[in-house]
Amino acid sequence: MAVGLYFSSLIVIYQAFFISEYFSQSAYYWWNWRFQMGTGLFILASCFLGLYYYGIKKFSRRKQN
Repeated sequence: MAVGLYFSSLIVIYQAFFISEYFSQSAYYWWNWRFQMGTGLFILASCFLGLYYYGIKKFSRRKQN
């Protein structure tokens, strides 16, 4: 869970930075759009990794009991 919280805080900081960059450099809209897509994919991947890790932890705990 701590790893998930760490990654989510990183994502929030990353998104805030992206938004500020986006408003200051709207001329690079195309690049920013692709960058935002990458961010979205990264968020999805981290969510899946978090769920997978949590599932493994739960399963291993169940196995021990």
